[in-house]
Amino acid sequence: MDRSRWGAGLFVLALVLAAAPARARAERTCVLAAELHGVVSEGTATYLEDALARAEREGCALLVRVDTPGGMIEPTRRIAGAFLEARVPIVVHVAPGGARAGSAGVFVLLASHVAAMAPGSSVGAAHPVSLDGREASTELARKIESDTASLARAIAQQRGRNVEWAEAAVRESASATADEARRLGVIDLVVGSERALLEAIDGRVVSISPERAWTLHTRGAEVREHEMTIPQQTLALLGDPTIAYALLVIGIFALMIELATPGVGIAGGIGAMSFLLAAIGLGVVPVTIGGIALVGIALALFVAELHVASAGLLAVAGAVCLVAGAALLVDHADPSFFADESVGVSWGVVVPLAIVLAVAAVVLGIAVRRVRARPSVTGVEAMLGEVGAAASMIDGRGGAVRMHGETWRAVSDVPLPAGTPVRVIAVRGLTLRVIAADEGEGALA
Repeated sequence: MDRSRWGAGLFVLALVLAAAPARARAERTCVLAAELHGVVSEGTATYLEDALARAEREGCALLVRVDTPGGMIEPTRRIAGAFLEARVPIVVHVAPGGARAGSAGVFVLLASHVAAMAPGSSVGAAHPVSLDGREASTELARKIESDTASLARAIAQQRGRNVEWAEAAVRESASATADEARRLGVIDLVVGSERALLEAIDGRVVSISPERAWTLHTRGAEVREHEMTIPQQTLALLGDPTIAYALLVIGIFALMIELATPGVGIAGGIGAMSFLLAAIGLGVVPVTIGGIALVGIALALFVAELHVASAGLLAVAGAVCLVAGAALLVDHADPSFFADESVGVSWGVVVPLAIVLAVAAVVLGIAVRRVRARPSVTGVEAMLGEVGAAASMIDGRGGAVRMHGETWRAVSDVPLPAGTPVRVIAVRGLTLRVIAADEGEGALA
């Protein structure tokens, strides 16, 4: 009997020991990784909400890699709100070195359960400024600033971060390096690589709700990537002001080709599609009326170059307007746009495209004017100088001539017998004025 009890006990112990590694494996936290790169937009918010929903379904922690100059405040509110209500741990890592959680990105970092930054990264500067550096001073701007500052305070307070710094980031454009942010209590740790981050937070307990805590077991955890859908990728790409500007230039170029070579419609279709995609992209960031107007003036000047021999002056003026329009395109003074001054069109793209478009306008203009200067090669006028044969007697009262297999009415100042080779020297309606072909082309009039 004792032996059977001992045997049963050993069997149970063996089962427990065998199950222990399985339990350890089951408790290891899986990690779902998402990206927050570029301007924060509606597409960004939708993507991160999808990633969070998947993480909650699969029971994974959500790791968000951040490198953003900021963006629109309403999508940022959506992201921060979703993170605050998350039922799984949110880990935000501003990386690699040189990355930033700028402006609107501050709220995303503050809303995480675990906030980390790589050495050499930065965070802050969440206050909107105009292009000349002066703070926006309208009543609407002040209201949005106060509202956004209260949002930053609320997020920081809920996550136990530095409330004063969070408000200063909005009201005073306060910023900090990774080490400064750690010292100020804005983030939890400074760590470089993603694998080092997962090892550093292993065993950390995060509060998901007042009633629930989650212990992270991330050492050696499986990292699953959450990819953007094609519509989200497209919107994120179009949200880059440089891409939107390039699409505007492509649209202008295609329109110029269509006007220079009408009838095919392919270039016109490409131009219309480019303008549509540019409009979608420019809807992601606020734009100024002046910037759009200057681009429109540039389009008008380039089209005028096709029809007016200006020695390239109109094309040069169009290029200048295009560059000026790019400089004013993004409205940094919009109080709902919380982004760094760096958000704009790249000068490395602006200037070359403006030069190429100006040269193209001059070349196409020369080609168009040359084509218009040529004599007509279609219709009745194309018969000038052609040689045929008199089908009957031709004199001042009229006669018939055979040209290109057709019979035409013809008149001649000198009577020409039937069968005489004749040359067309003028066309009056459907009547040809002819002379004897052997008189040469000098008589053409």
